[in-house]
Amino acid sequence: MTEAEWLACEDPQEMLAHLPPGASERKSRLLVSALLRYSIRAADHPALASVALAERLADGAASEDEVWAFKSA
Repeated sequence: MTEAEWLACEDPQEMLAHLPPGASERKSRLLVSALLRYSIRAADHPALASVALAERLADGAASEDEVWAFKSA
């Protein structure tokens, strides 16, 4: 699976099948986020805020301080 295919993939099972051993922390976090989004399915589910934060953290767009603040809220 190419990076473009990985980024466009919406099937968590397919992503899991293509996750190589020793995958980066980023890919692992994004895969978990995809699995959560897939299992939640409700657009207004409260857990989606934590999934969005995990995705931002994986991409370096969120800080550890934001994670701690989210946990404390």
